[in-house]
Amino acid sequence: MQINIKATNLELTSPIKEYIEMKIGHLSKFVEKIENKGTEVLARVEIGRTSKHHVKGNVYRVEVNVDAPHNILRIEEEGSDVRALLDFAQDKLKQLLVKYKEKQAH
Repeated sequence: MQINIKATNLELTSPIKEYIEMKIGHLSKFVEKIENKGTEVLARVEIGRTSKHHVKGNVYRVEVNVDAPHNILRIEEEGSDVRALLDFAQDKLKQLLVKYKEKQAH
């Protein structure tokens, strides 16, 4: 699975980039069967701040789009902690990938 990362209104530091690659890359085992059919799956991750002025509340946003054959799986979340958002996005994306695989099996 190829992962493209984009940062908006936020500096993409090396630790954040590695955390994204670890969390989203961990899902590659769920797309192996899709990729074995000859189609490479692309995950597009956008992480950013919703505002340059706010410091409290939901100031961070994470959006993950996975381009699977005949479908796009999408997660979008806002919160106050980037790592917690990525953890949540990973869990939600895992659920979507499992449902997608089940539909493809039928």
